[in-house]
Amino acid sequence: MIERQALTVTQVNLYIKHVIARDDILNNVLVKGELSNFKAHSSGHMYMSLKDETGVMRAVMFRKRSCQAQLQTPKRNESFG
Repeated sequence: MIERQALTVTQVNLYIKHVIARDDILNNVLVKGELSNFKAHSSGHMYMSLKDETGVMRAVMFRKRSCQAQLQTPKRNESFG
């Protein structure tokens, strides 16, 4: 039996970054979903969930990016990003 080797957090992060950078879809993805569980933290970061009929993904917008964002409440309560 092959012994599994644990990866460091850095190794996993670098691997995921590499996979996303080489994937034409993930490299420039836009995600459409309903915004829920929105929280603007005192640090300036914004935490939220994006959901649709069958799935949910958690998301964060860090302070540097959130300061640049011009958030408006969409008419249909959908978010893109």
